[in-house]
Amino acid sequence: MPRRVVSGVVFASNSANTVKVRATTRRKHAFYKKYFTFHTTFLVHDPAGNCEVGDTVEIIETPPVSKRKYWVVQDTNKQ
Repeated sequence: MPRRVVSGVVFASNSANTVKVRATTRRKHAFYKKYFTFHTTFLVHDPAGNCEVGDTVEIIETPPVSKRKYWVVQDTNKQ
């Protein structure tokens, strides 16, 4: 089964080796034809610890690292 890859923005890095990433998607309503913006928050494992708030990152799905962490940072675009 292929692993999912998502890109998002780091908006919190409160603990060691963990960052919160917010991924934004836009979906069109079937009847009203209006676009809505949805946000999803992921707890992501950052083994290098080099992600900062505001960075755009690419994350990949992995087996569980802890109770709520199922994602690992794959690529970082510093801003």
